[in-house]
Amino acid sequence: MTVSELNFFSPDFDRLINDLDLLGSWRWDFTTETQVWSNGLFRLLGLNRRTTKPHYGSFASLIHPEDRAALATASEIRHGVALPNARIRIIRPDGTIRTLDSRTEIRWTPDGRPRMADGVVIDITNPHALARAHLIERRHRGALFTHSGFLYTPISLDMKFDFPPEAALAFGRSLEEINADATVRIIPEDRTMFIEHAIQQHQAGSMFQVMAKVHLPRHGPQPFRILSVPVRDERGVIVGRAGLSYRSDMGSPPIVGTLRDGLEQGVRAHHLRAARAMLGWSMTTLAQASGLSLSTVKRLEEDAGPQGHRSHHSAIAALRRSGIRFLAMDDSTIAIAKA
Repeated sequence: MTVSELNFFSPDFDRLINDLDLLGSWRWDFTTETQVWSNGLFRLLGLNRRTTKPHYGSFASLIHPEDRAALATASEIRHGVALPNARIRIIRPDGTIRTLDSRTEIRWTPDGRPRMADGVVIDITNPHALARAHLIERRHRGALFTHSGFLYTPISLDMKFDFPPEAALAFGRSLEEINADATVRIIPEDRTMFIEHAIQQHQAGSMFQVMAKVHLPRHGPQPFRILSVPVRDERGVIVGRAGLSYRSDMGSPPIVGTLRDGLEQGVRAHHLRAARAMLGWSMTTLAQASGLSLSTVKRLEEDAGPQGHRSHHSAIAALRRSGIRFLAMDDSTIAIAKA
């Protein structure tokens, strides 16, 4: 697992691996010269938070000598120079060695000066610990489905589904059967329409949302809303999909994790321009609110950058904090509202 793959799981998964001392984060504000570490980072590095002052240099000093070139120095970070992703080993004070996947992001002032640096690291030394956390996350998704009827389903690039075991009980099919063909739960009268629409949108790399009746053994055919969105990496390349299924009479489910990332990546330049206009913002205002440079905002509003890049999500987060809502419509277009 890499830090980038954390996006494919829910916030609860982030909290879980943080509790297991597998996740840590840090922030360095260049304006105030303050640095903050999460409790998880202290534990992951084997440092005492009561006696250790958060400082990028303290983190860098623990890096294995052979790996130091992979991570930016404190001076480089301060000047806005950093590779976004790195895999490094650290030597903790007790002598144990841990392997970390690291992500660093620089935030900028509108005039292009580095304003802040954020970092996230995940301990990938023990794959069994991550696998256990993944299993717990899967059980959590199953419990959520049992309780509320909201079914979140990761979908790999080769269209392999990952339904929780509870879905098999609900649909009256074996887990292997619905993972191999997710359409078997849809009644035959709706299945052909669904497959044709899904194939068309998958080939186009687009989001799709449809209504279809799903057979539930205890209740018969029930109307379900089924949503599938492509998920891209920072280069804008599709790396998988996120699926959501729920009974249409159950109300709107929370949009979190990978699903929200995928929906946000469907927001294009004209959506950003329209949202900014609804707030009466200039591009400079959006740059200030999102911590991006003015040149980055200009690129986003010209569709010149990849949709999966973190700057794209930062701009959307700033708009959302100010009341903008991006809504997926039944015809798979995106509408913009102001709360």
